[in-house]
This record gives sequence, C-alpha cells and structure tokens, in this order.
Amino acid sequence: MPKKPCAITLTPDEKTILCGDKFGDVYALPLHPAEANNDLAQQPDSVKYAIETQESQICTFTPSANARTVHTLRNQKTLQHQLSSATKKLPPKAPGFKHQLLLGHVSLLTDIACVAIPTEEASQYHVRNYIITADRDEHIRVSRGMPQAHIIEGFCLGHTQFVSKVRVLPWNSRCLVSGGGDSHLLVWDWLAGRILHKVNLRNLVTDYFNHHHASPELLGHTGIAVSELRSTQTRTATGELRGYLIVAMEGIPAIFLFKIAEDGLMQHDTTISTSGNVVALTVSKSQDQIAYAIDTVHLCFSQSQLSDKTRLSMTPTIGILNFSEARAAWEHGSDGVSRSIHSTIRELARDADEARESGNLLYGLENLRKRVQDD
Repeated sequence: MPKKPCAITLTPDEKTILCGDKFGDVYALPLHPAEANNDLAQQPDSVKYAIETQESQICTFTPSANARTVHTLRNQKTLQHQLSSATKKLPPKAPGFKHQLLLGHVSLLTDIACVAIPTEEASQYHVRNYIITADRDEHIRVSRGMPQAHIIEGFCLGHTQFVSKVRVLPWNSRCLVSGGGDSHLLVWDWLAGRILHKVNLRNLVTDYFNHHHASPELLGHTGIAVSELRSTQTRTATGELRGYLIVAMEGIPAIFLFKIAEDGLMQHDTTISTSGNVVALTVSKSQDQIAYAIDTVHLCFSQSQLSDKTRLSMTPTIGILNFSEARAAWEHGSDGVSRSIHSTIRELARDADEARESGNLLYGLENLRKRVQDD
C-alpha cells in the first residue's frame, strides 16, 4: 500500500476491500486480484511494459571508492554495503496491483465501515452504498459509495475526543454506534446525523476499578479509549431475540456488554472480568461465542508495568465467552483454544526490552489524544 494501513472492511457485495491509511486516504482494492490481473492483461502493450519496467528496475549506482582506496574497517563495511545495494531491485513506486483512491481526510483516519441502504426514487427501489469513516479530529464522515465516494452526504458530530471505532448494527443499518477517547458511547441515526442515545462509560469503568481495588487515578493519567466495538444478536430459550454491543477499552481487564434495541436504545447488561487486559475480540459466525485476546505481558489495569513470570506462564492468552440460551447470559467457556497458542504469545516477553516494545504495539490509542499545552 502507498501508506501504512490502519482500517479495513469489505463492501456489502464482498467483492471489494476498502482500506484506510494513516494519512486519511481510503483505497479500493479487488478482493480477488486474479480478476484484476485479467483486466491488466487487456491493457495496451505500452501500459504493461511500463508496469513491468517499474517492477524490474535495477539500481545502477556504482560507488566511486574501491577496495584499494578504502582502508579502515568501518569504511570497508560501508563499501560492502554499497556494493551489495547496487544489485538490489528498487521498490516499486506504486503497488503492483489494481487500487483506486476513493476519498481522503485531512486528519488521521481511525476506522471505516461500509453499509448498503435501500432507497426509493421515482417509485423504484434500489440499494445505495455509503462509506462511513472516523478520524482523530472527532469527526464521523458519511460519503457515498463507489463510484461517487467523493460526494459527502454529511457528518456525525458529537464526540469531544478522537473517534477510534464505529459499528453499524447488522439488524438496523440506519443505526451506528461510535466510541473513542471521550467518556461515552454515541448511538446515531447516521444518515440524518442525529444522536439517538448516549451511554456514559466513565461511571461503569470507575465502579469496576473500585470493585477490583484498582486506583481510579489511572483513568486520570490515560483516560478512556475504546479499542473494540462488536455487535451480535442471539436468541434465548424462550425465543426472544436479543441484540448486544460488546465493548473493550484499552488497558482494562474486562468486557462490557450492552443490550441494544432496534431503535438504538442501549443499556448496560453485564461486565465480565478477564484475567488480563483485553486487546482484541471477535464474534463467531454463529453469533453465540466471543473470542478475546489477553495481554499477559503487562499487569491488569496497566499499559506499562510488566507482569511477573509466574503470571505470564499461568495466564491464558485467548479467552472464550459463550451465550447460554437457558440463562440468557454470557459465561466463560473452555480455554482449550487458548492453551494451543499460549507459547506463541509468551515469546513476546522473553526479556524486559521486548516486553516494553510489545506495550507500544498493544496500546497505541492514547497517542491519538490531543495534548493541551500549558500557557
């Protein structure tokens, strides 16, 4: 990719990848490159020759020094490096696959979603695609889908800090949930740019800190940062269909579950404690199981303080939550899957330096928070 990717999703037809990068640009890429290569084969010979020449370009740099004029060990190593670099291929200036720039933000892009909405025009129904993007400047932007992604339909404005995650509810495509660096979740009618509901996260997190005897002052140093937003819809033993929003926050060893109705009304259901800070989670295809990844390198509630080796060897790295239809509740499941990959994740903390580096990889949302400089 031209720049480092930071968000990715599929279009509703599942044929195109939408990829956003750190510079705020969104690109469209084919999900099946072979089909795109067939399109390239139909291009004129001049176009194909230009691409092949760019991909196979050889660096022709020749250093002016040689073995007779270089004597010190340091300069000899530099000369060897220059000679070896002279035979390397230059990296291509652009990706060697089909890609299209769709839209851009003036700020760092954080998340992306794509949704299809049925519309009625001239007494005929058709589906219109929209691209929803979030950025560091508290904006949620609604753009038309391909090929009119340059047209901005509107903005959802209400956050006071960066927006890190957006999630369109599968059972109500007009309903969007967003979270980020401020102390609340917002539920939107995104097409109208209207807030439907607001949920305070700080009170929930503070109560959880107090219950586990953790210092609430940690929130003052780092703040709340939503790292994961997932949705699922399950059915109870009585046949009731329930929608849930699943929330994880950076540096907190817990998963917060909210019941959410079709109209967007959301209320806290339960908070499930985990054995370590939750760094990622996903929902199974059956919608009744949640898998989450745990940070075993750092202590609970901390993004910098390292864990001891005893806890590192005993704590599973993957946890499972199952939905019980009989009790209509989420419960911890088997950790068999966690044991199978435990040794792989444990390699991250072989020494203190690598452990600290893993912290920089696992916790990066606070870098998005704007700092207020004292006068």
